Amino acid sequence: MTLNVITNILSERSNENLYGIVLHTDSSTMTVCLSANSTEELQAILDSDSDKSKENPNYYKCAISEWSYESYEAELFSELSKELRLFPDRAQFSEFKRDLIDSLTNVLKRVKEEVFKRDGDIVTMFVSITDDDAECIENVSSKLINIDVIHDLFLQRYEWFK
Repeated sequence: MTLNVITNILSERSNENLYGIVLHTDSSTMTVCLSANSTEELQAILDSDSDKSKENPNYYKCAISEWSYESYEAELFSELSKELRLFPDRAQFSEFKRDLIDSLTNVLKRVKEEVFKRDGDIVTMFVSITDDDAECIENVSSKLINIDVIHDLFLQRYEWFK
């Protein structure tokens, strides 16, 4: 399913330069969504925003909740989200959450290997979690999914516009 959603967005937005694709969940692990953004959409957001501070581009580039394709084709993830809410093993929540993050990471890793086969591909893929401190999850998943040069750039994401 994730492969199809990513293939769809790449096809539908072929005239844009996607820079980020993320699978994310919430702190209660009740949902899974895919979000993406492009340099063109980022620039449009920045052009229309009255805040021209140095921090503003950083915020919009990194905050997946501000991405133009937030929860892209979310309806395709509704059955998975329902299964997560009803999963009987939620009693061991920490382990359940870790397993979900690992699964999302592995899915993106497989998609990256299948869709983005060239080292020149610069779409950064990672896993995130809302309502929590996501930086560690994002960093670890990026390391596992992306080639080293992309991951190294990702680690500097909060410094991009300084």
